[in-house]
Amino acid sequence: MSLYEAWRSTASREPRQIALVDHGGRTSWSFCELQHALDRIPQSTGPVRADGRGPDFILSTLRAWRDGRILIPGETGEVPVPLPEEMPSDICHVKKTSGSTGASRLVGFKACQLAADARQIVHSMGLSADRPNLGTISLAHSYGFSNLVLTLLLHGIPLHLADSPFPDAIRRILARNDPFVLPAVPALWRSWEDAGLDFSRVSLAISAGAPLSSDLERRVLERTGLKIHNFYGASECGGIAFDGSCVLRGDETLAGSAFSGVGLALLPDGRLEVSSPAVGCGYLDDPGNSSFRNGCFVTGDLARLDPGNQSPMLRLLGRSGDVIHVAGRKIAPTQVEEALQRLPGVEHCLVFGAPSPDQQRGEMVVAVIHLTPGALLQDVRKGAARLLRAWERPRHWWERPDLEPDCRGKFARAQWRARFLDQAKANGPS
Repeated sequence: MSLYEAWRSTASREPRQIALVDHGGRTSWSFCELQHALDRIPQSTGPVRADGRGPDFILSTLRAWRDGRILIPGETGEVPVPLPEEMPSDICHVKKTSGSTGASRLVGFKACQLAADARQIVHSMGLSADRPNLGTISLAHSYGFSNLVLTLLLHGIPLHLADSPFPDAIRRILARNDPFVLPAVPALWRSWEDAGLDFSRVSLAISAGAPLSSDLERRVLERTGLKIHNFYGASECGGIAFDGSCVLRGDETLAGSAFSGVGLALLPDGRLEVSSPAVGCGYLDDPGNSSFRNGCFVTGDLARLDPGNQSPMLRLLGRSGDVIHVAGRKIAPTQVEEALQRLPGVEHCLVFGAPSPDQQRGEMVVAVIHLTPGALLQDVRKGAARLLRAWERPRHWWERPDLEPDCRGKFARAQWRARFLDQAKANGPS
């Protein structure tokens, strides 16, 4: 069954049920009204580019499926992705990776791979049509496309599009009686928690896109009783693991248990290998890349697999290329970031390794810090001395008020490290 046929089957089950609500435009569509809107859109003659976060994104997706065209999601104003001249004939979707650890890549997908990802998400997270999704994240990125767009079009789970992710807008929407499922990124969960939002009408809270700190998870649970469930996935293979428990994880290394239908294995160097029917066809701009092989995807994440009740529990120990080597010790920057983020005055932080002036130490730990108004770096440094062991403490602190997560909730570690090294080479970091 094609994706368009699957959509027609979804729409025919409850044609008059509300499918899509645009809170910004104060407009809604039933499943049959979405189909009628699609019927008025002319045939496409080439790849379809779906831009933005609004209802037009949904219609562009359906248009590509109807016309048998490749769908290329992207943000409004983003430079269009140039496709390779030669592509496999069965590719129907192109994802652009985040580029948080290097250059962005283009990943090609078949219809069956997209459908498998949506099916595994619905099954593993327990999603259902009586609990609509509240969309605050980008529809163009893998997380939002799979959790919001695919579950709507292939499984009939209604989608409410927020007019803004800011606390006041979310507060107004949550005043409704709907038991919303709310997928978001840690930066959004933190801003909502700081604003004291009432989460009593959130039936399932999901966080992905970046590490969810155990401190933030604990604060939300203690204040509201809402457990934020950590979700781990990759653009290249869709959903991988989910923390479905109702208790705190204890520490942020625990990603959750493997998705239904997903197999996990560790390579000799500690990297995680994922086998799943949702694994993409490979990098279109680097078809010979060895990360894809025999239906598996080798991530750049170092991991550990602990025994679980039904499937292994996955622990993430950092990126293979991000590990900082200090005087013979290996330091995961994410663990240092989690400790710093708990300190008063730290709005955002990012940690990486850079060459140490003392060559015998190998690297030094560098912390990029965005402080809250009125906070003092010297207080943060004192707090870090209490929380971190001597070799984990940043040797260089770089105050940057422009350090902000991107729309995926990620920080471009490789880019910030390159900026630091460029400034250090030119005239010393400032």
